[in-house]
Amino acid sequence: MLSVTYFGGKGLLQRFFFRTGYVYAEETERAEELQEYVTQNKLSASDYKMLKKWGTERNIDDFTISRGKWLLFDISYNGKIMYGSREIPNLTWRMYHRISFKDGTADVYIYEGTADKYFNILMVFSVVLGVAVCIGIVVSGMYENVKYIQCLMKEVNIISREKFAEECNCSGNR
Repeated sequence: MLSVTYFGGKGLLQRFFFRTGYVYAEETERAEELQEYVTQNKLSASDYKMLKKWGTERNIDDFTISRGKWLLFDISYNGKIMYGSREIPNLTWRMYHRISFKDGTADVYIYEGTADKYFNILMVFSVVLGVAVCIGIVVSGMYENVKYIQCLMKEVNIISREKFAEECNCSGNR
C-alpha cells in the first residue's frame, strides 16, 4: 500500500510539474531576483561570496553558474572556482537561465527544492495511510478473535449452567 501510494503519487506529481511548468516558473522567478541582485551589486559571475550569500539567504538547494562547459560558481563549493578548472557534467534535464553579469552573460541553474517539498508531503501521507491500513487489518483480525472468544464464553456458560442444573437435580433426588 505504501509503495503504490508513494510511487503512484510521485508519478502524478512529476507529470503535473512537467506539464504545468510549475517548478520552472518558480526557478524563473528566482532567476529574475538574481538578475536584479547582480545588477544592483554589479557582480561578476565569479563573485562567489556575494552569490553564496544570496543563495544561502533564500535556502536554495542547488545553484550553479557556468559558461559553455565550464563551471564558474557552485553554491556547494566554498571558494573561487578558476575558469577552465572544472567542467560541468552534461545535465540536459536542467533548465538554465541566462543572467547578465558584469563580466558577461552566463548560464545559471537554480533549484530551491520546490518539488521535494511536495514529494516529502506525499511520503508522509503514504506512511500514515500505510500505518492506518496495517492497524485496520490488525484490529479487524483481533475483532474476529474477540468475537470467537465471546462465543466460546457463551458456550462455556451454557455448559456450566447445564452442569450446575444436573448437579442440583441429582442432589434433590436423594
